[in-house]
Amino acid sequence: MLYVEVPSGTAIIAGDADYIAEMNVGKQLPMGYFVNLKEVMAALQLLARETSEGKYILPSHDAAVYQLYPDGVR
Repeated sequence: MLYVEVPSGTAIIAGDADYIAEMNVGKQLPMGYFVNLKEVMAALQLLARETSEGKYILPSHDAAVYQLYPDGVR
């Protein structure tokens, strides 16, 4: 994951840690493939905490990002 500071807060480019936020972070369901389940779940739990702190999560394959941030994250 890559943390980027923007004027409105922190944006987290989640990469392969989070494909679809509602499923992976919201429901804490890992994606379909992984090497180490313990590490995947730790990353998803971290993203859930970051979301609750108001940070922007930018999953790698989630079309909802365009609806949540139509003008981008600034």
